Amino acid sequence: MKKLTMLLSIVLMSACGGGTVNDNSTAEKLAQTVLSAIKENDPDRLSDKYFTNASNLKEHYKTLLELDADTDRQLERMIENLMDMPVHIEDVRKRFSQKGLSDWSDVEFSKINFEDVSRNNVKVYSRTMVEFTNGEFGGVIGIGEMTETEDGWKLTTAPRYSQYGRNF
Repeated sequence: MKKLTMLLSIVLMSACGGGTVNDNSTAEKLAQTVLSAIKENDPDRLSDKYFTNASNLKEHYKTLLELDADTDRQLERMIENLMDMPVHIEDVRKRFSQKGLSDWSDVEFSKINFEDVSRNNVKVYSRTMVEFTNGEFGGVIGIGEMTETEDGWKLTTAPRYSQYGRNF
């Protein structure tokens, strides 16, 4: 009976969007993982969910983009930006705190919105926004762009604060 109760609790928590998420098998799972990492102030959870060097990013994007010197520099800047993930997570939490969100315990994933800009067999979602609820309040975290790789979905831009308010 005790095992059945524990199993039901786990199933219910999963169904309600609660608990820790660490999965990048789909775009939605990556969005949930980003929210979970911010909610629990755990930037390390994202360490394998973004590109860590420009050559891997260039290799992935070579079928999507014409790589020239300007694009090369842009990809280098994207990697530099991603390497500061702990700073970005801290900044997102700080910005939400300034808007009144200091207790993340009731925050739950709501949905993901994006623009599909895929081409040449490379799946890319741009203008990606993660919506969440927090009681009567709601918020949005922008995660910009994400792309599907052989290792699951990966971030190509760092998360940022977008908005937070009542009756969202």
